[in-house]
Amino acid sequence: MAISATFKRSIETKWAFAYRLLIGLLLVGVSNFWGFSSPNGFVKCASIIEVNDLPLLQGNEFRYFVDPRQILAPLPSGETEFDEAWIIDPDLRLKRVFEGGVGNCAFRSKALARKLQGMGVPYNIVWVMHAAKARGGEGHTLVECPIQVNEFQGAGLIDMLEGGVPLSNLRPLQVEDLLSHSEISEFRMQTFSPLYDSLSSYYGPYLTDAAIGVTTSGDMNKYSDFIARVYTPLGYYRLEKGVYIVGAMVLGYYPPVYMSSTEIARFDAWFHFEIVLARAMIWAIRLLIAMGIIDIVRLLNAQIRRVRSSKYVVH
Repeated sequence: MAISATFKRSIETKWAFAYRLLIGLLLVGVSNFWGFSSPNGFVKCASIIEVNDLPLLQGNEFRYFVDPRQILAPLPSGETEFDEAWIIDPDLRLKRVFEGGVGNCAFRSKALARKLQGMGVPYNIVWVMHAAKARGGEGHTLVECPIQVNEFQGAGLIDMLEGGVPLSNLRPLQVEDLLSHSEISEFRMQTFSPLYDSLSSYYGPYLTDAAIGVTTSGDMNKYSDFIARVYTPLGYYRLEKGVYIVGAMVLGYYPPVYMSSTEIARFDAWFHFEIVLARAMIWAIRLLIAMGIIDIVRLLNAQIRRVRSSKYVVH
């Protein structure tokens, strides 16, 4: 009996230590990403997956080509209210972008992704992350999809921030152009609305300091459908974004950002540490949830056994 009690105390001690260790890891991670990096940096770090080759679109995936003019010509240009920047509901985001013209490049690109999903068009979201400032969320976001413009048919890029197609010598840019990490020659933005101009700073020297990642339509559609299915307004967009993104990460629905080892190597050593830290935080949350469920089951089981044993007590 004494051995059993000692063994039980040993298990409980190790269990309590595991709780403290996991909670401590989360506190370290939160301190880092709130104090030295950013929540957006955490999301990027936690979602990066190294691959041998980027999953770029292939010609045999195309059933038809999108005319960017039909999608972007009616795109309005509006001012984003503070709360709107945090909208997580994919259908509300789609509406606010194409009816109100709100949002930054990532916000708008995800709206276009939702629109292309409804059209059954394959696409990639392309992340152009500033290698030295990605932890602060600095970068640009584009959409790769099959387009037809200027006698070009193939996988091309759409820049939702500028409402147009980036060109080099009148040819639509492709992901391979970004991977060269050199200034785009004869660059101009072909816009389809008088509300946007033909200039952008992201296609010049900025590319020499960038790291390129890709999120596939399959992963993004799965995530968007998950959010649309479980979304319940919480009354505050910023709170909703944090809750639903972390929830999607823990449950394995958040879309990964695929990057080659060559691209990941462009980040500094601290960012590599943050990638490991962010992944460890996700697993810590998963383990804490699992341990909490086990503890609840143990408590319920103990309560049931006490109730049953009390029936046999003679008063």
